[in-house]
Amino acid sequence: MHKGRTQMRNSPMQRILRRYHRKACHDHTPRLSFIVVVLAVVGSGASTSAVSGKEPAWRSRMTAQVHGYRCKDLAFSRDGRLLASVGPAADGSGEIKLWNVATGQEAASWAAHAHEVRAVEFSPDGRTMATGSGPWEGDGEIKLWNVDTRTERSTLAIPDSGVLSLSFAPNGRRIAVGNGYYSDERCFGAVALWDLAAEKETPSPTELLRGEGNSLAFSPDGSRLATSSGAFDAGLNRIVWELTLWDAVAGKPQDTLYSSRDQPGGELWSVISSVAFSHDGKFLAAGGRSGTKGFVRVWDMATRGIWATLPEQPGAVWAVTFSPDSKTLATAGNSQPIKFWDTATSQEIASLDVFDGGVFALAMSPDGKHVVAGGSRLNGDDLGDNQTGFIAWWIRDQEK
Repeated sequence: MHKGRTQMRNSPMQRILRRYHRKACHDHTPRLSFIVVVLAVVGSGASTSAVSGKEPAWRSRMTAQVHGYRCKDLAFSRDGRLLASVGPAADGSGEIKLWNVATGQEAASWAAHAHEVRAVEFSPDGRTMATGSGPWEGDGEIKLWNVDTRTERSTLAIPDSGVLSLSFAPNGRRIAVGNGYYSDERCFGAVALWDLAAEKETPSPTELLRGEGNSLAFSPDGSRLATSSGAFDAGLNRIVWELTLWDAVAGKPQDTLYSSRDQPGGELWSVISSVAFSHDGKFLAAGGRSGTKGFVRVWDMATRGIWATLPEQPGAVWAVTFSPDSKTLATAGNSQPIKFWDTATSQEIASLDVFDGGVFALAMSPDGKHVVAGGSRLNGDDLGDNQTGFIAWWIRDQEK
């Protein structure tokens, strides 16, 4: 065990950085529906944590292939009984897997969409699960599922591009949706709020912005919405990424917390990949990439000022999430382990080595006892194209 960086070969990593600006948030279509009974469990039971300070140790439950070439998103149900993982099937189409958290076994698996599923979220009451999908260019869709029966309740059509991100409002009456794609050094798409409360046959969206809606999150009290979006600026002749804070009730912008507008012209590949509020509402974290390096910034929501800028990471930071008690921030991405940061001091307190590849999603269970990473595992070829969709699952050791 060691506390440090997972080393990756230079050639695949550089290719992945270029490739995943286009593909980590979008792309791929076709599909096969296959059922995996427990696929290749690589490291069940062994401790893989590298621990320092006060963070309790994490014990590895399993590392397993669960989807086609990547696992794109993860979500725990609000009661902590189920974990959902989504991604492409072996042929690139969309599938959902539900996992029994108590046993770690697959509880259900089904073909959900004609295209890859990139986003999943459970409603606050736990009765509904939303999944978002769509092609590289073309109409996307959101499906709302009955969690108990695993049956589809309704479908929301998303025009022009596939769904990238979803977030239920805390009262469950609205869902924020980000969609978009990248083409010819331009970003296209939108961020919109959908009203689900009226139980209309066809709910109507309220569009907040035009641009690729990469990541979004409601504050715990539902009063704010944070969005990460990219749009082409004709004056600068490049894409500008911004982190915007919205009045979620009025649907009006409150503040721009981050913008790549002022970066040098060569910084075309700056992107914010993930945003998350702490559960007490005090902090907002964002992870991404500027050039070839990853960054994480944390804002104090009382002042809207930057509270902490974490140390630069060797590769893009694709995922950030807070522990249920808001005392810990977890981050992950390319060419780096999962890292845990003390929100009181902004110091790293633990890390977990993960599979050799990119982590696109992180989820912590409502009781804080489970952490799961999802992404792509490289299988050893120089092109970086021979990948499989993996999850790695840890259980927190009991504090002594």
